[in-house]
Amino acid sequence: MSQKEKNRKIRAILAGGMVLGVGAAVTLAAWSDSEFAEGIFGTGAFDLEGSATGIGYSSHTEGNAVDLSFPLDASEISADQTIQAPFAVRLSEATTENANVTMAAEFVGSINGLSYEVYKTESFGCVGLTTPFASGAFDGIPTSEVQAFTLDQGTTSAGPEQNLCFVVKADASLQQGANSTVIWQFEARQQ
Repeated sequence: MSQKEKNRKIRAILAGGMVLGVGAAVTLAAWSDSEFAEGIFGTGAFDLEGSATGIGYSSHTEGNAVDLSFPLDASEISADQTIQAPFAVRLSEATTENANVTMAAEFVGSINGLSYEVYKTESFGCVGLTTPFASGAFDGIPTSEVQAFTLDQGTTSAGPEQNLCFVVKADASLQQGANSTVIWQFEARQQ
């Protein structure tokens, strides 16, 4: 067989293979299919809000902390005096998870002889005080974080509030002419 005939046979075999390949591709294309799945994602919300009046809840920052309603003499407290202020916290309507709430206190300035206690109460106000869940002194040393309570999310509205009472006490060793600002921080973390 001549070289020319060999080349023609090789070309014929290659052409036949191409035809088979195209035919197989057409057959495969006719029998293929696809399926798709999609996930649509969004995130929930987590918002702790507070009120010094038991109504009109909103979120506050350290630089815009809500003023507790201590009596007017809070700026002139004297030895052996005790003053109280109510406060309440809850999870906002937008919150989608329950929360563990911790509390810490930060002092700007210190006053020897002045201390605080924080109580949980059944209703808004400072009645029915039993055992404080947190306490500290106005000595300028931050209060270590306290595991305070849990809050439940609401289902169609804001979650139920936790009513609190801050009690500030001055003992006989109260330092005269001193000033201090305390920022109590309640931090909610997803359960």
